[in-house]
Amino acid sequence: MTLRPRTSDRPRRRSPIDSEDRFQFWVTVGFISLIVAVIVILVAAVAVNYYNAHFKPVATIEGTTITRDQWADRTKLTLFRIDRASNRVREALAASHIDEATASQQLQSLSEASNSAETQAIEDLIDLTFQEKLAQGQGVTVSDEEVQAAFDAEASTPERRRVHAIFVEPEVDPVAGEPTPEQDEAARELIEKGQADLADGFPFEQVARQYSTDISKERDGDYGIITDENPSDVAWVEALFELQAGETTEIIKGADGIYRIGRVSEILPAADDPFFETELTASVSLDVYRANVRREETSRKLRDKITDEAIAGDVEQIHLAEIFIEQNPNEDEAAGEGVIHASHILFSPNDDPAAAADLPDDDPAWAAAEEEGKALVAGLGAISDIEDREAAFVEAALESDDEGSAATGGDLGFFPRTGQYVQELTDPLFDDPDLQPGDVVGPFKSDFGHHVVLFQERRAPTEERIQEVEDRLAEPEADFAEIARELSDADEAADGGDIGWQLKQQLPADAADEIFELAVGEVTGGFALEDGFHVYKVLEREVRPLEPDQVSLLRSTAFDAWYEPQKTQAEDEGRITRDEELFSPAGGVDAFEEQGG
Repeated sequence: MTLRPRTSDRPRRRSPIDSEDRFQFWVTVGFISLIVAVIVILVAAVAVNYYNAHFKPVATIEGTTITRDQWADRTKLTLFRIDRASNRVREALAASHIDEATASQQLQSLSEASNSAETQAIEDLIDLTFQEKLAQGQGVTVSDEEVQAAFDAEASTPERRRVHAIFVEPEVDPVAGEPTPEQDEAARELIEKGQADLADGFPFEQVARQYSTDISKERDGDYGIITDENPSDVAWVEALFELQAGETTEIIKGADGIYRIGRVSEILPAADDPFFETELTASVSLDVYRANVRREETSRKLRDKITDEAIAGDVEQIHLAEIFIEQNPNEDEAAGEGVIHASHILFSPNDDPAAAADLPDDDPAWAAAEEEGKALVAGLGAISDIEDREAAFVEAALESDDEGSAATGGDLGFFPRTGQYVQELTDPLFDDPDLQPGDVVGPFKSDFGHHVVLFQERRAPTEERIQEVEDRLAEPEADFAEIARELSDADEAADGGDIGWQLKQQLPADAADEIFELAVGEVTGGFALEDGFHVYKVLEREVRPLEPDQVSLLRSTAFDAWYEPQKTQAEDEGRITRDEELFSPAGGVDAFEEQGG
């Protein structure tokens, strides 16, 4: 038999010291865990904030993201360019290359551009990125050499030229609002006389003072210093930059109808800016700059390609006739009276319309003004030929006390009975249904003086006139040209509404597609556009050469017409997206600065 020690089943008593240590251990572990958790949260918050401030996309273009850093860099580059342009304006002013008014205007525009630099920067990035993708499909690429050439061009002052100019702007018919063929011919003959004097050896300064209609004639024709981006007229500027110093252009008629002659009196060659790179890198890195320039050059080459294709060769055009019913914005449709077109000459007491209302009715100045008006009515009434009478009225209107309308022959345009002019002037015209075009009536007294009026036209309410056009066109064998001659308000009404050969881009955007789908001889429905009611008839369809004005139009519109629909479609399909929170009205682009921009 083995004797074994006896075991006890009583639990071992724990020391108070052991329990306290264990408790302390777990407190320490918990405290350390809490610290770690806080640190993790802080690190995560910092990481998230850093990501949001630098890497979170503000826009996505077909899978390519634009980060906040890229947006910030583009904004800095935009502001750098604005500051540099502002400095050049100040330098040009200091060197007397431009006057103070011109400098002030340019600096104001640059200041406004600076205020919107952030918004402009992100929209530029979206366009440049999307155009870069479109360029791939067009086979457009940019080499490192082209990027360097763009860098060198921006790092230099562009070539400039001091120009003396002779401008002859045709006078404008006060009724038509544009030069008549005779006025245009008179302007051409005037500048041809100036050209002949130059050929005979007369000093350019003298010829400019004698013939030019531009304000520069007061400076002996000194038009100032320009770059090849001067906006006055593309053809004229291109001709100037093909000349040597001292040479003179031929007569060039601009797209604005102005005849121009220019002489290059001094050439200021392009020059490198030794501080460009230093100033640039104070704003953005060279890598960022080159990346932006590469996109800009890609966009430029894409634009040039699309534009060149649009103006190359013959283009499909349609020969159109139009019936146009003008919508007067002031017409009182409820009154149902339509509108009247008239001109007036104001005879104010003491030639002061502002003070007339304060004069007593028995002041002799009122009677004197009335007698002047009566004498004019009698004199004009004695002229039997209506065209001669209207011409005499326009000449007399130059002395009108209403200076606002005097310069346009007293023309008041079309107006209703109420709401536009004083009823002492309008009531007698609306109340006399027997007035005929060319009638001179008055004088009519108002608080401003005595009005002598040339009645020109009465139009029925617009809705009635539109209905008449639609009814006439609905008749069997309707003659579009005859209806246009009788009812259209367009300048071409006398020609049966013939508006000539038109590109699709020349037509109202809301109507162009429908018009271009018509066959020869077909007539559109009516288009209620902003200016009134339009109906078109296709007379001919042909692929034909572009006219000079059409080339100018396509140069300025072809790329946008090609690009904008593609951008809109990409936005609608979600291929171009923006950070909605950032760009929402509640957030706005100001949030860009708050998040680290």
